[in-house]
Amino acid sequence: MKRLFLGFFLVFLFSCPARASDFAAVLEKSSLEIALEPSYIKYKEPGIMRESGVMLGISGAYIYRDNAMLKAEARGSWGEVDYRNSGRINNIQDSIIELRALGGYDLPVKEKLTLTPYLGFGYRYLKEDGKNRISSTNAIFYDRISRYYYSPVGIEAKYALENNWSIGATAEYDIFWKGKQQSNLGYIGSGFEDAKNNQDRGYGVRSSIKVQRKLDEFNLLIEPFARYWNIKKSDVADQGFEPKNRSLELGCRIGMVF
Repeated sequence: MKRLFLGFFLVFLFSCPARASDFAAVLEKSSLEIALEPSYIKYKEPGIMRESGVMLGISGAYIYRDNAMLKAEARGSWGEVDYRNSGRINNIQDSIIELRALGGYDLPVKEKLTLTPYLGFGYRYLKEDGKNRISSTNAIFYDRISRYYYSPVGIEAKYALENNWSIGATAEYDIFWKGKQQSNLGYIGSGFEDAKNNQDRGYGVRSSIKVQRKLDEFNLLIEPFARYWNIKKSDVADQGFEPKNRSLELGCRIGMVF
């Protein structure tokens, strides 16, 4: 099903010819984005545990356009989350690193409106530093590392407004190819080993609204966003399995475009 969905999108993307139209007012040939990313993240394993907290990140993107669109993105985010099940642990250090490469095609709809369908490949790394932390019910916590490999498939719209303003929106579905979950249990003591589980079912969804204001030296960027993951139960290893889980991140990118 994943490959069929991706195949249909590829046929649509590369069968759309460019139309001769001047839409420079909407899209720059090349640009560099640098932004801060404050966000709130919530993670849940239904019936087992939940976590939530505030993150602060920085992101960058380089975009090149010549009818075709090529884009490289990177972001890092750090913060603290509070863990809850039968007990609780506050202020667990979390970090997220995400790298993405995207390709698409700019389709001018009107003089100031352009749609850009795109696809690509993404890698998401999350580490939770729980080693040596003890819950309020004396449960021992541990470090957890999560790796996702996925393909973003989406569409971006951008419209030029008056007085150097523009507005855009993005909607994206993330095809989840594989996940690797690592639980570092070995340090706890005899009878415990580090657990590694594979995940191969799930999906992601994300969307954003982007507002830009052209200034003398750069463009001001404000982009509220939502990122959601729904991952199914992993395979079973000697130390058990990784339960199904859901995560939601809500935030806003605030930065500059050069």
